[in-house]
Amino acid sequence: MLAISVFPFFLIALALFLLWLEGKRKPREFVRALSLGGDARKSVVHAAALFAKMFVLLIVLSFAITALGITDSENVVQVLRSQPVEMLFIAVTLAPFAEELFFRGYLQKRVGIIVSSALFASLHYSYGSIAEIIAAFFLSLLIGLEMRKNNDLNSCVLAHAAFNAFTIIIAFKLSGV
Repeated sequence: MLAISVFPFFLIALALFLLWLEGKRKPREFVRALSLGGDARKSVVHAAALFAKMFVLLIVLSFAITALGITDSENVVQVLRSQPVEMLFIAVTLAPFAEELFFRGYLQKRVGIIVSSALFASLHYSYGSIAEIIAAFFLSLLIGLEMRKNNDLNSCVLAHAAFNAFTIIIAFKLSGV
């Protein structure tokens, strides 16, 4: 559990360290390089639209994954239900910020949407679910496209956090809690 709770800090530190190696030294340079800042109202609107797209994509993926005979989504529910409240809180707050900061704010601009999405999806292997990896990849592609379109990391973080919260709530509702 300690390793999982420390991992978001590692991703944030890694992104900042790599930017520092690229010569970014001032806070303003970090903010600009990571596409942070901007109009908060626009970020909330973009986040709401992105969350809606993520929800629709999740439904489509659920049908496709089921049609392919991949039925290991229950693993994700079991993992989520076994987590202490503190870990679920991190999954809704710090993890989306760290993941978006690193994968969209830093990595995507250097290696592209597909590579950063593949790496993002690979992090979800710990759920023990092929369906989770597939869903994480395609949802990451969607977030990456929105990032490219709007250049607004804040909206990606907000949508990701809302999506994680929604997923956790659904996991507990499906299991009767």
